[in-house]
Amino acid sequence: TIEAYVQAKQSWWEDKATVYTQDKDGAYFLYDMACSEEDYEKLVPGVKIRVTGYKSEWSGEVELMDATFEFVEGADEYIAPAVDVTDLLGKEELIEHQNDFDIIPSDLLDDMPKFNSELKDGLLWLNGRPVQALVIPYTQFVTLATARFIEAAASAGFPVLVSEKVPEGVSNATAEEQAHFAPVLAAVKTVPTDDMAEALNGLIHRDITVSPDFRRLTVYHYRAGEGDTLLLLNEDPGKAFDGTVAVSAKGTPVIYDALDNLLRPIESKKEGGKMVLSLHIDPLEMTIISFGGEETDALVSFPEQRDAKTLTGFTVSRAESKAYPNFTDPEPIDALTNMARKYPDFSGYYRYETKAELAGKESVLTIDDACETAELFVNGV
Repeated sequence: TIEAYVQAKQSWWEDKATVYTQDKDGAYFLYDMACSEEDYEKLVPGVKIRVTGYKSEWSGEVELMDATFEFVEGADEYIAPAVDVTDLLGKEELIEHQNDFDIIPSDLLDDMPKFNSELKDGLLWLNGRPVQALVIPYTQFVTLATARFIEAAASAGFPVLVSEKVPEGVSNATAEEQAHFAPVLAAVKTVPTDDMAEALNGLIHRDITVSPDFRRLTVYHYRAGEGDTLLLLNEDPGKAFDGTVAVSAKGTPVIYDALDNLLRPIESKKEGGKMVLSLHIDPLEMTIISFGGEETDALVSFPEQRDAKTLTGFTVSRAESKAYPNFTDPEPIDALTNMARKYPDFSGYYRYETKAELAGKESVLTIDDACETAELFVNGV
């Protein structure tokens, strides 16, 4: 459950609304939230709502799904200051303004033992997970719990940074407490927002590094006991990742081929205390790597790449969702193309038909860019 302020609305359909909200700490994307048409009209910018739902992720966008909400009566209005990113359009830097961090609620700082958290060895441990630095977005006042945490963090050697300028005081403190924490807040390192990434690079140790830089490669590192597992997802719809991933992990890395339920070998080497993996990951594909493999006969190499044949001479037809599988408007195309650019207002299914002769050998069909899903029929089956 979160409380946030409406900033903008995307859509309403069949008693479900998609809404952008934000507070002074961050933003929340509410997808398909239960909402009547009457209440949707009341969701104007600045209105505060209380939302209960499930945290999820879609293509790197963190969102609340299947949510319900209620208006917070008597609350002040809040509209977040806008950041003009017009100059970043078409540039890689734009992606840097999206999900780059975890958000820690101030309730955790008020009672860390309750949340199995502590300051230890220069780190903030959250339920067994280490955090190497805390960034506090600019706010005019902080809570007493936050001020106490900042003081404890300084004693423990844990870095706390504040963006733009330090808070002016503590919101729920006595005059004596205000006087005590004034020098504590003044001593916090202040960093301009545009320089925050560079400042953090000098403070935190990165468990995983990717080369060359590939902004749409999502990497999850799981550790259970002594075993490590990597899940790497290429979220780019049209560009393959070819490069290396360096990770702090022990053991022999192998690729788990879920389709064939086999372990495959992977090119790797130890360098600078890390295991460096050489990888090729096609668009929208995931690679699973286990570090529990051994150099045994259990490893099966990927099949050798055969001569590829590009299919041409397609006939493309369309069917709206309600009309499926009744396809209409067939048209010939010589090569596959993005039909959404040709029919930007169409929503539904496309059917691609062509003929190919196979020489009686096992063949593999590769569909490089299927968007979400593709269904294959061979000889009508």
